[in-house]
Amino acid sequence: MANSEQTKRALAEGLKTALRSQEFDQITVADITECSEVSRNTFYYHFRDKQELVDWIFHTDLGPVLRDSRPGRTWNEALTELLARLQRSRVRTDCHCHPRQISSVRTAWQGRGYGHSMGGH
Repeated sequence: MANSEQTKRALAEGLKTALRSQEFDQITVADITECSEVSRNTFYYHFRDKQELVDWIFHTDLGPVLRDSRPGRTWNEALTELLARLQRSRVRTDCHCHPRQISSVRTAWQGRGYGHSMGGH
Protein backbone atom coordinates (compact mmCIF):
# COMPACT_ATOMS: atom_id res chain seq x y z
CA MET A 1 0.00 0.00 0.00
CA ALA A 2 1.37 3.41 -0.92
CA ASN A 3 2.28 5.80 1.90
CA SER A 4 -0.40 8.28 0.77
CA GLU A 5 -3.02 5.54 0.92
CA GLN A 6 -1.86 4.53 4.42
CA THR A 7 -2.09 8.13 5.60
CA LYS A 8 -5.59 8.54 4.19
CA ARG A 9 -6.67 5.29 5.83
CA ALA A 10 -5.19 6.45 9.15
CA LEU A 11 -7.16 9.70 8.88
CA ALA A 12 -10.32 7.75 8.03
CA GLU A 13 -9.82 5.59 11.11
CA GLY A 14 -9.23 8.74 13.16
CA LEU A 15 -12.56 10.13 12.00
CA LYS A 16 -14.31 6.85 12.76
CA THR A 17 -12.77 6.84 16.23
CA ALA A 18 -13.93 10.41 16.86
CA LEU A 19 -17.44 9.48 15.68
CA ARG A 20 -17.73 6.98 18.53
CA SER A 21 -17.92 9.81 21.05
CA GLN A 22 -18.95 12.93 19.11
CA GLU A 23 -21.43 14.05 16.49
CA PHE A 24 -19.91 14.74 13.07
CA ASP A 25 -20.66 18.47 13.28
CA GLN A 26 -18.75 18.71 16.56
CA ILE A 27 -15.63 16.94 15.27
CA THR A 28 -12.74 19.16 14.27
CA VAL A 29 -9.75 18.44 12.07
CA ALA A 30 -7.69 18.58 15.28
CA ASP A 31 -9.84 15.76 16.73
CA ILE A 32 -9.28 13.65 13.62
CA THR A 33 -5.53 14.23 13.54
CA GLU A 34 -5.21 13.54 17.26
CA CYS A 35 -7.06 10.24 16.92
CA SER A 36 -5.04 9.23 13.87
CA GLU A 37 -1.67 10.54 15.15
CA VAL A 38 -1.19 12.51 11.94
CA SER A 39 -0.31 16.21 11.79
CA ARG A 40 -2.80 18.88 10.72
CA ASN A 41 -0.48 19.82 7.85
CA THR A 42 -0.60 16.23 6.62
CA PHE A 43 -4.39 16.23 6.88
CA TYR A 44 -4.60 19.36 4.73
CA TYR A 45 -2.09 17.95 2.26
CA HIS A 46 -4.57 15.13 1.52
CA PHE A 47 -7.96 16.75 2.17
CA ARG A 48 -9.47 20.27 2.06
CA ASP A 49 -11.76 19.57 5.01
CA LYS A 50 -13.43 16.77 6.94
CA GLN A 51 -16.25 16.52 4.38
CA GLU A 52 -13.71 15.70 1.67
CA LEU A 53 -12.38 12.95 3.97
CA VAL A 54 -15.93 11.58 4.29
CA ASP A 55 -16.28 11.67 0.50
CA TRP A 56 -13.01 9.73 0.19
CA ILE A 57 -14.22 7.13 2.71
CA PHE A 58 -17.48 6.64 0.82
CA HIS A 59 -15.73 6.49 -2.55
CA THR A 60 -13.04 4.08 -1.34
CA ASP A 61 -14.91 1.85 1.08
CA LEU A 62 -18.52 2.06 -0.01
CA GLY A 63 -18.35 3.02 -3.68
CA PRO A 64 -17.48 -0.52 -4.76
CA VAL A 65 -20.69 -1.78 -3.12
CA LEU A 66 -22.74 0.71 -5.10
CA ARG A 67 -20.88 0.04 -8.35
CA ASP A 68 -21.61 -3.68 -7.99
CA SER A 69 -24.41 -4.09 -10.48
CA ARG A 70 -24.89 -7.83 -10.49
CA PRO A 71 -27.97 -8.86 -12.45
CA GLY A 72 -31.06 -8.79 -10.27
CA ARG A 73 -29.40 -6.84 -7.43
CA THR A 74 -31.80 -4.35 -5.86
CA TRP A 75 -31.18 -1.05 -4.10
CA ASN A 76 -32.41 -2.60 -0.86
CA GLU A 77 -29.69 -5.23 -1.13
CA ALA A 78 -27.06 -2.58 -1.85
CA LEU A 79 -28.20 -0.39 1.05
CA THR A 80 -28.29 -3.38 3.39
CA GLU A 81 -24.71 -4.21 2.44
CA LEU A 82 -23.69 -0.57 2.91
CA LEU A 83 -25.20 -0.48 6.39
CA ALA A 84 -23.48 -3.74 7.29
CA ARG A 85 -20.13 -2.31 6.16
CA LEU A 86 -20.72 0.87 8.13
CA GLN A 87 -21.59 -1.14 11.20
CA ARG A 88 -18.49 -3.31 10.85
CA SER A 89 -16.31 -0.22 10.58
CA ARG A 90 -18.07 1.27 13.62
CA VAL A 91 -19.32 4.35 11.81
CA ARG A 92 -22.52 5.70 13.35
CA THR A 93 -25.55 4.20 11.71
CA ASP A 94 -28.22 5.47 14.06
CA CYS A 95 -30.06 7.49 11.43
CA HIS A 96 -33.62 6.73 10.49
CA CYS A 97 -34.18 7.43 6.82
CA HIS A 98 -37.49 8.25 5.26
CA PRO A 99 -38.04 6.52 1.89
CA ARG A 100 -37.72 9.90 0.14
CA GLN A 101 -34.27 10.36 1.73
CA ILE A 102 -33.21 6.94 0.43
CA SER A 103 -34.46 7.97 -3.01
CA SER A 104 -32.40 11.16 -2.78
CA VAL A 105 -29.31 9.16 -1.85
CA ARG A 106 -29.92 6.82 -4.77
CA THR A 107 -30.28 9.75 -7.19
CA ALA A 108 -27.13 11.44 -5.88
CA TRP A 109 -25.06 8.26 -6.12
CA GLN A 110 -26.38 7.50 -9.58
CA GLY A 111 -25.27 10.99 -10.58
CA ARG A 112 -21.77 10.03 -9.47
CA GLY A 113 -21.86 6.87 -11.57
CA TYR A 114 -22.52 4.37 -8.77
CA GLY A 115 -25.06 1.62 -9.22
CA HIS A 116 -26.42 3.07 -12.43
CA SER A 117 -27.80 -0.24 -13.64
CA MET A 118 -29.40 -1.36 -10.37
CA GLY A 119 -33.14 -1.66 -10.43
CA GLY A 120 -35.78 -2.29 -7.84
CA HIS A 121 -36.38 -0.69 -4.47
